[in-house]
Amino acid sequence: MREDRDNQLSQVVRDHLHSQDLATRELSATELSKTCSREIASQLLGLLSHPNRYIAIRAAFGLTLMKPSLVVPYLTQAMDSPDISVTKHAAWALGRIRSPRAREVLVDALTHSNNRTRREAASGLWPHALRGFKSAKAQRLLAGMLAGDRGHAALTLRRMQNPRRAMKVRLPGATV
Repeated sequence: MREDRDNQLSQVVRDHLHSQDLATRELSATELSKTCSREIASQLLGLLSHPNRYIAIRAAFGLTLMKPSLVVPYLTQAMDSPDISVTKHAAWALGRIRSPRAREVLVDALTHSNNRTRREAASGLWPHALRGFKSAKAQRLLAGMLAGDRGHAALTLRRMQNPRRAMKVRLPGATV
């Protein structure tokens, strides 16, 4: 019985990662949101470094669908990875998980020794700032990171400081 369930979950992960059919991916996403399998979370975490960017992104998305109490510890470990693509996808996933612990991990990563990890953490905090998250510690750390940066650190800090102000960001080459 357990072996059948494990095989079914493995098929769900394969469908989520590789299927070109949107309906199949949606069904597998629904199944992933119901699972509490540490093996599946670990398998998806391992795929964050996959050379195929599409697979890595789908793995990160799969992790966001699972229970935060299950995946946040795995993503916390991934934030310390020397592989920047793993850190990037982990920060992206933590940014989309509505959990106080996910926010704490991102704020703590703002003090990481690796500059790229700090930048990815600032990027991951952006969705939390959009939802009204404010933190004096995060604002102080983001302000220290700025040094001329007009990217995610600046946008996240501005959003935390003044959530009512409409932000108009013009991208180079964009037409209005």
